[in-house]
Amino acid sequence: MIQKFQEYLNSRLLLLRLEVSEKISKTLAAFLRRIVLLMLFMLFLVFGAVALSLYLGEVMDSTIFGFLVVSGAFLLLFFLGLALSKPLLEKPFMNQAIRILFEKKNEQNDTGQQS
Repeated sequence: MIQKFQEYLNSRLLLLRLEVSEKISKTLAAFLRRIVLLMLFMLFLVFGAVALSLYLGEVMDSTIFGFLVVSGAFLLLFFLGLALSKPLLEKPFMNQAIRILFEKKNEQNDTGQQS
């Protein structure tokens, strides 16, 4: 009886380790996916900003003023982002991590049976 209980306990511990590692890997994968997408967007933003700066520089006959206008716009966006960072950035990341960590695995519902 004690041996059966120890086997059961070992099985539960192994299952717990597997579930924790699955949730950690899902959270890490979601985080890395967002980082890669953010890096690609940042490249787009940098090249777009340079192109816009050069265009505005031609329109205003001064490349320096074109870059100053674009950098001023980015400064305004920075302060706006700083003010709105918690609801726009922090909460969605936290909510997704919590969703992944606490999602229920219910194989019976996947096969169409009710619990």
